[in-house]
Amino acid sequence: MQALLAQFAPLAQAGRDLGYGMRGGGYGVWGSGWGFPIGTIVAALVFAGLVAAVIVLSVRLSRRDRHRTSEAIEIVKARYARGEISKNEFEEIKKDLS
Repeated sequence: MQALLAQFAPLAQAGRDLGYGMRGGGYGVWGSGWGFPIGTIVAALVFAGLVAAVIVLSVRLSRRDRHRTSEAIEIVKARYARGEISKNEFEEIKKDLS
């Protein structure tokens, strides 16, 4: 847990830095003064960016898997068309890939 909190320390420091000097101090990201709205907005944008990155990566990975499966099925269809495998083998391989 400490390691996870340590990773967010720079973000917390950035929020505190945005608050200091603008209106007599401030108390971090969710403190008082001008640091509150700016720090909160920065934290929300970072969080939204992380969520967007996770969504984009998961979509790309799922598309890659589907693309590989469709490629494999096309190869099996071509082998069946050339007579390299029987109909039973084709059906079995196709079932395994689906």
